Amino acid sequence: MDHQRASRRQAILKGLGKGGAVLAAASPLHSYATRNIVTTTGQQCTVSGNQSAAVSASAGTQQTCGAYHPRHFIAVSQSFSLTDNTGYNANQQAAFNALSGSAVPVGAEHWRADNLAVFIKTSATTMRRVARAGWPGTVAANATVVSVFPSAGTGGKSILAQLYDAWTSGPPPGETDLAYFLAAYLNAELGTPPPSFTAALPFDGPYVQTQYNTNYANALTFFKLVCVTDPVTRAFP
Repeated sequence: MDHQRASRRQAILKGLGKGGAVLAAASPLHSYATRNIVTTTGQQCTVSGNQSAAVSASAGTQQTCGAYHPRHFIAVSQSFSLTDNTGYNANQQAAFNALSGSAVPVGAEHWRADNLAVFIKTSATTMRRVARAGWPGTVAANATVVSVFPSAGTGGKSILAQLYDAWTSGPPPGETDLAYFLAAYLNAELGTPPPSFTAALPFDGPYVQTQYNTNYANALTFFKLVCVTDPVTRAFP
């Protein structure tokens, strides 16, 4: 999947000079390929394109872009007790030891030994296990929010924990502004569309980062428009 995404970008950028490649790092990739990737409302599938008139094209040439909802990217377990560890396996016991007690704040994270899932303290007496679902291989499961958006002001909180926080708040659940930007970033790095669409988002993660820093309000409107597929959080197996 990552190889396919890299090949797609390489093909788009092929033939550009050095200057073109530098510009492309902060530009939608489809600027160099086609104007016929559109949203469900008919605008070009970029932040600026979404503010413009609908694109006209010859019949059969347009592709419709789509992306996954923030809730698509996490799998959440049932609650585990922080007062009774009866029957816990080694991973659950390690999390119990790390998160129990009044000195540990709600929201604290304990990563499983393989760094593929995190236990989050959800109250004084409970914790949940959260794992990634359908993530791109370019983003580590334990990546922090500020590794993607340095000005987000979330400290060392992981992307998984941030998406979990959105899942428990809202409104509606999973749909905080930051969750949409994170979903847009994950979708852009994924580089493949949901099954019901014919085109992926025609830009990569750095484009989303640039929009967060320079065009927040317009980007948020656009990401809320396209990141709508599969708004269902998986149950942790």
